Order: sequence, then C-alpha cells, then structure tokens
Amino acid sequence: FKTMEHEIRLALQRDEFTLHYQPKLNLETGEVVGAEALLRWRHRDRGMVPPSDIIAIAEASGLIQPIGAWVLRQSCAQIKKWQALGLPAIPIAVNTSALQFKRSGLLDVVSDAISEAGILPEFLELEITESVAMDRTGASANVIKQLCDLGVQITIDDFGTDFATFRLLTDIPVNGIKIDRSFVHKMTRDSKNAAIVKAIILMGRDLNLSVVAEGVETEAEHRFLRSHGCEQVQGWHFSRALPPDQFVEWYQSMHQPSLATVISQ
Repeated sequence: FKTMEHEIRLALQRDEFTLHYQPKLNLETGEVVGAEALLRWRHRDRGMVPPSDIIAIAEASGLIQPIGAWVLRQSCAQIKKWQALGLPAIPIAVNTSALQFKRSGLLDVVSDAISEAGILPEFLELEITESVAMDRTGASANVIKQLCDLGVQITIDDFGTDFATFRLLTDIPVNGIKIDRSFVHKMTRDSKNAAIVKAIILMGRDLNLSVVAEGVETEAEHRFLRSHGCEQVQGWHFSRALPPDQFVEWYQSMHQPSLATVISQ
C-alpha cells in the first residue's frame, strides 16, 4: 500500500496522469451530448494503469483530493479546447468521491476550475454517489445546493445499487441519474432487472431528470433501452473511453448524418 501511495504521489508530480473521455449519446437523435472523464495513469514502467488500481488507495490516503482537483481542472480546460477546435460545447461529467464532499474546499475547487477555463458552469457535470446524496445531516447537502446554485449539473451515479430512496430525488437538486451497468447487463435476460430499468426510466421522465444507461455493450441492450425511452447511453457498444484527440475524430465521424441515424434506430 505504502509503495503504491508513494508512486501515486510521484505520478502527480511527474504529470503521469491523463484523462480519457467516453461519449454519451442521445438515443433519440444519435447525437453526442456529453462525455465522462475517466482517469488513466501512464506508469513509466507498467504502462497504462487502470483506475481500479488507483482510486481505492487514493481515497484511503487522502490523495483523492489533489487528484480530484486535477481532474476537474483538466476537464474544464478540455471543454474549452474542444470549443476552440470548432466542436460545440460538450458537457463533461466528472466522478466525485464522498471524501471530496466531507472535506472543505470542493466548491472553491470547482468554481476556480470553471473560472480558469472560461466556460459556462452548466457544461460541467458532477457525478455523486448515493451515499453522498443521502447525507442530509452533514455538509454534503449544503455543498450540493451551492454547486447547483453555481450552475453545475449534478447526477446520481450507479443509481439503485446502494440505499437511495425515490424521495431522495425530490429532496435534493439533482439533474439526472445513471442506471448502473449491473442492471443494464442483465435486463435483456432477467425480467426483474428489466422491470427495474423500465421503472427508473419512467420515474426519471416524470421527474424531468435526464436518465443515462451506462455500460451498454450489445445491440440487444441498445434496442431495449431505445424501445423503453431511455434518453442517453454510454458504453463500449458505441465507443470506449478515448484520448482527447481521438475523441474529436470519433465525434466528427459520428456527426455524419448516416452514422448518427444508425445509433437512433
């Protein structure tokens, strides 16, 4: 643990971290409507290290604070860079941890990242866990409200896998929910999972929340979600997470009318 913690500290100093971006698509139009920033580590000896080898140690050691701040700054800057290349402003979603909400300063970090990049706050989306959203007695609720007042979009990630209640969606100012990949992977072959997914889609629509299904990997999953009115999707069926330059190439190819039509069918 200590060795890995030390290496992560060095990675921050040496600028070994990078971000890849997984597109989010509108199922109705086939258009790219956003992207999720995903952390990657270009280790000088081991090559590309996956997030699963980083996040747990970063949270246990407190390094999630500086890493999270770096991800926010890079994501906001990327929005501006893509605009400069002629792409429309693409909202970027950033995962946040409970520790970032428990410790002071998150609002300032987000505000500074937006200001430094010169972007509108609504193009930054923060994905929060259900446990953060349910923390009604701590500081999290106040920070969530302040972020919403700032104009940042808030989405509950992995919805349904923890202990969230439907009342939660009316108690805090969230803009959307993400259907966890565990439900998506089983919904085409398990009636109970199918019922859960359909219920989340209907509930999101009635509450005027954006609903994103993550981890879509097959055409059957794509067609199930489209037939039941899911608004947005992301997953390997459409694209893996891409480095910034490859994301631009993929975006331009997807916005050829013939390709966008394929996704929306």
